[in-house]
Formats: sequence, C-alpha cells, structure tokens
Amino acid sequence: MDDDATTLTTAQAAAMLGVAPNSVIMWADAGILQSWRTPGGHRRITLASVQAMLDKRNTRDAANRSRPLRIMVVEDDAAAAQLLVGQLGAVLPQAQVDVVSDGFVALVKAGQESPDVIVMDVHLPGMNGLAMIHSLRAQAGTRGLRFILVSSYQQHELKPFGELPGDVPFLGKPVDLEALREAVGQVLAG
Repeated sequence: MDDDATTLTTAQAAAMLGVAPNSVIMWADAGILQSWRTPGGHRRITLASVQAMLDKRNTRDAANRSRPLRIMVVEDDAAAAQLLVGQLGAVLPQAQVDVVSDGFVALVKAGQESPDVIVMDVHLPGMNGLAMIHSLRAQAGTRGLRFILVSSYQQHELKPFGELPGDVPFLGKPVDLEALREAVGQVLAG
C-alpha cells in the first residue's frame, strides 16, 4: 500500500491539518488517522483520513456557531471531577461538560473536539496539565483553546511541572464557586 497520490508523510499530513508532526503521530497511534509503516519504519497517513478530519473540523466549526458551550474537565480524581462538573453546571447551566481522567487522552480529544474551555488538574496520569497546555498551544489547530488550571498544589509549587502561561487562571483546590465563575468569565472574554 504505497500509492503516492493517496498517502502522506507525517509532515505532509501535519501541514494540511495545521498541527505539529507529533500530533499526527499521536492521532495515528490512537487510530484517529489511518496509517501504516513502511518497511523502513516511516509512517504513512492516508489522504482520505486527513481529508475526513478536515471535513469533520469544517462541519464542527459551522455547527459551533449555534451550539452550546463545551467544557472539558480533565481530572483523575472522580470525586473532584464530579465537584467541578456540578460547579460548572451552576456557573454555565447550558454548557455541555465532558470529563476525561488522563492527560494524554485529553490531549487527543482536545485536538479532535476543540472544546471552548478546558478545566484541568496539573497532576494527571499520561501527561501533566501544564505540559498539555504547552503542547496544545504549540499546534496551529489548537493554539486558541482556553484553559483553567486547578490544583491542590500552591501556584509557586508548579515549577517542576512547567511554566504557567500568564493568561491561564490558576485555582486552588477545593475550587471556590465564585473564583471559578470569575475564571470562566475571564477565559471566555479573553
């Protein structure tokens, strides 16, 4: 299976999708993009799967103009996740809230679904929250995503996880409802 007209290198697929080659590799490994390896070990991505992702993105972008706000909560502690879901429901009753418990899975889903706001813990399995923010912001297709970081760590204790971008609100746990309301307003206005 090596028809040059119907296959792309990871770099070519990345250029078409407006993301880094590493994102294409992650999507291929996750089965989101159809791919295979050449005998030399290089990945080849089907043009059809890249076009399908672009078509889905275009359809989603058109639908986003008339859809409810979508929020992704990335939290590995089930009780903390449910608390955040309840608080977000109080702040934004019409929002659709999706919970993901793994940083890597959230990274892939964020690239696929482009939620309006991602509320995440810093300490996660798979990938920490700050690394996820930096990874998504490094990609053209997800650069505009908005984040709120929550943690039981104090803000000055985050250094080992990475640098907190200045436009990302930080909320300590347990999250105060009014602080969450203010942070959501800040990122949506931003």
